[in-house]
Amino acid sequence: MEEDSGVYVCQASSNDVVTEVNVTLIVLVPDVSPYFTNFSQPNVTIQRTTSSSVTLRCPAKGHPTPSIKWIKDGIQFDQNMTKPPDTKVDFGRWSITLKNLKVTDSGNYTCIL
Repeated sequence: MEEDSGVYVCQASSNDVVTEVNVTLIVLVPDVSPYFTNFSQPNVTIQRTTSSSVTLRCPAKGHPTPSIKWIKDGIQFDQNMTKPPDTKVDFGRWSITLKNLKVTDSGNYTCIL
């Protein structure tokens, strides 16, 4: 396990003489291809009323830790997009939260590893 990595010390002593050897152990975690977790339904329709909020989740695992991209209607959806001033979008590691929803927020949202 990766947490077993560290410096181990072996000491030997006889009478007043102490000898020690330091050994550094590095446990490497093999690469694991990214995959989605808790993803029972790949295509879901969510309905919300205007002015409400919604959180879209897309948890994933892998090593190294994967990152996801969000696509809305075929266009990358990220923090750099121009949004109306009263639209609030919070990006989490595995989710996006859209607040103060408007009809224009409707669309096809896709997460990609």
